Amino acid sequence: MKKPEESNLDHILKVNQRLEIMLTSAPGEKFTSRIEEINPDNLIIAMPMAKGHPILLHNGSEFFVRLVVHSAAYQFSCIFLDKRIQPIPVWIASLPRNIKRIQQRAFVRIDTALPVHWQSLSSEEAPIIRSITKDISGGGVRLVSKKPIPLGEKLNISIQLADIGPLELICEVVRVEQPKSDVPIFWIGTKFLDLAENTRNKIIKFIFRKQLEERQKGL
Repeated sequence: MKKPEESNLDHILKVNQRLEIMLTSAPGEKFTSRIEEINPDNLIIAMPMAKGHPILLHNGSEFFVRLVVHSAAYQFSCIFLDKRIQPIPVWIASLPRNIKRIQQRAFVRIDTALPVHWQSLSSEEAPIIRSITKDISGGGVRLVSKKPIPLGEKLNISIQLADIGPLELICEVVRVEQPKSDVPIFWIGTKFLDLAENTRNKIIKFIFRKQLEERQKGL
């Protein structure tokens, strides 16, 4: 039986509620939207934009939504049904499915350059790459690399956290960015796979301590 907070749409969904949209076709990307209408059989949300251009999906495509209500974070999936351009561009979507409450703290991210080395799991003979992190959260880590890594690649990552010790993590590449097109430096966004909750808590504890240190420096 679902908990009331997972099944009560009236408690979670409100008109003008801000949303974070995630697409299976763009892993790692997040797009902002808001709820325009809540109907008995569908949800109308503002059409997400990417670099000033509207995002259009094929009918029947699944997408994922994350929102925060009263400091509680929720995630669910919807099916894209149709679009409407007038009076404003919107998506017409199915009502939410698989609503679940998530730990919002797991997605707090902090910029930090930590020594790290990783190895691709695609081959036992893959070289060990030594580098640094760009940032880290309870959900994943972004690596600095001299070469791009294919999306979906699984990595064995070893990272040392101050006052915590070394962690061995299995990650999947979900995003690759080249911040400067003329410089061969890439940011490799990854998400943790099968991460034990006590390990995630260690990472979150490290992040919160780093945030506190940064605040104290600013005083």
